Amino acid sequence: MAYFYVKNSLGTRTTGGGLTQQTGSFTTLGAASVYATIAAAITDGATAGDFILCSDLHDFDSGGTTIAWVGPTTGFMCVCSVDDANCDAFQAGATERTTSGSSADIDVSGLVSAYGMTLTFADDLKLLSSGSELKAYLCSIGPINSTDGLRFSQDGESYELIDCTLDLAASTSRLATMEYGGIIVMRGGGFTRSGGTNANSLTSTGFGNGGGTLNLFGVDLNIFNQVLFDAVGGNLSADDVINVRMDLCDLNASATFFDEDFVNTYNDIFITRCTDVSAEAEYQYFKRTRGGDISDNTTFYRDGSTAYDDSAQRVSLQIVSNADNSRLAPLAFDFPTIDAALSSASTDTLRIYILAADTLTDADIWAEAIYPDGTTKNVGNVATSQSNVLTGSFAPDPLATGTALTTNTEAWTGRTTENRYQIDIDTSSDVGADCVPTIRLYFAKTSSTIYLDTTVDVVA
Repeated sequence: MAYFYVKNSLGTRTTGGGLTQQTGSFTTLGAASVYATIAAAITDGATAGDFILCSDLHDFDSGGTTIAWVGPTTGFMCVCSVDDANCDAFQAGATERTTSGSSADIDVSGLVSAYGMTLTFADDLKLLSSGSELKAYLCSIGPINSTDGLRFSQDGESYELIDCTLDLAASTSRLATMEYGGIIVMRGGGFTRSGGTNANSLTSTGFGNGGGTLNLFGVDLNIFNQVLFDAVGGNLSADDVINVRMDLCDLNASATFFDEDFVNTYNDIFITRCTDVSAEAEYQYFKRTRGGDISDNTTFYRDGSTAYDDSAQRVSLQIVSNADNSRLAPLAFDFPTIDAALSSASTDTLRIYILAADTLTDADIWAEAIYPDGTTKNVGNVATSQSNVLTGSFAPDPLATGTALTTNTEAWTGRTTENRYQIDIDTSSDVGADCVPTIRLYFAKTSSTIYLDTTVDVVA
């Protein structure tokens, strides 16, 4: 483990390799012990397990020349901003920037962790080689001038941004173009807009060329006031893997999620507890599938449903299927099952309540429960509500006409003349272990709207 000290206005060191950890000020260290740039420290041998410590007053401007951080390929190298007066103490603020031209990037290859750095670029922040990872902690990134601030260039690349702030220079600036199967994870932090108030979209016409994964947890997205994922999902040739997970993100009241229907069955979008209203956060739910959308609804709900704790609100899940939904490729998702505990000591039936204007059969909607076997717990049991299955299987028979669902008479707030149904999953033929099962729900009806009670009852 070696330490490399960097301050552009002081450093003259180019050879000699790393030092032991120092204390005191950069002035005391002296020019001969300090590099002028991070790249110079890397050229002189900084590698896996080493620390490149930059004075918080370090401000290197390469103009129109790309800055390259070439990290190791096994083990991470650390780039950290420290106090100019106390070089062994963290202090955010060290800056490296490109400021002119249309192609001056900050390029990162290999494995790099950055702490408290400010990264400003005329073009992009880009990962350059397969397997490259940038883990950034409390960093300031931007202003992002282009529509694709964070870029990927090869397979297996990822960004992890922890409590970072990304600044957007224009309303059309974007976080990233998701491609090459790249991964971006943000935890905490958020976005600002230099020279303005709002930005249009988080991504736009991305997720091509292999697509990517975007996970946002506790991120402030309030500046985005239009479609978060603009022009994404509706082009089979251009849209590849679209994998988005969001939880507890603060949203703008005007923001929407998508403006295109999906055309790929395995695009996976799941958004929870994201809203602009505090009281509504606990039950916010959105999932987009090829067959339609699933979202929370407070207008229709079963009166016997369990209310949420903080808001005392009863909620249903609304399914709105589209014209592409069908029995051969039904809308499917894992139903929330927090209260649906199975017992190894009893033969339980799981009951799901439905409100629908359409007449439904079990060819239109059915559910499967997956749970560990009571004896061999590493083996999964599957029980289904479907009455027409293929011989020796739980898979539905595509040729069956469907069996009418059981009607239910429980009261629903918001109901006028809609049909009330229940579907039961009987586990008595193969009792499992004490557990909360995974319930997979399928809805096959084309262009139809139904409501599901969020409370799954366990009927002994």
